[in-house]
Amino acid sequence: MHTEFVQNVGSILAIAFIIGIIYVQFTTKNTFKYSDTFIIGYVEKEDPIAIHAPQIDLEFKQNCIDVLIKLGMKKSQANKVADAEFSSINPPKNIQEFLRRAL
Repeated sequence: MHTEFVQNVGSILAIAFIIGIIYVQFTTKNTFKYSDTFIIGYVEKEDPIAIHAPQIDLEFKQNCIDVLIKLGMKKSQANKVADAEFSSINPPKNIQEFLRRAL
């Protein structure tokens, strides 16, 4: 269905298009500068923060455990409750405060 004229015009346009692409590639100057390296991220060095846990009086802790046991709590459960209370940010200062928190 295509005539010889249409085929020739198509070939000429294809050749002209290819020549145009080659011409543009060789005549234009690349303004972008590409580097072989790239930055993924930064490492920021921070000073370590020392967190000092308050000193726990072991005798006071044992007294609190003994009080819980005398009130009817099992020894293992009393130890868990005491450990939880004394490892908190604000440990109890006296037995009354401990009992309010624990019970």
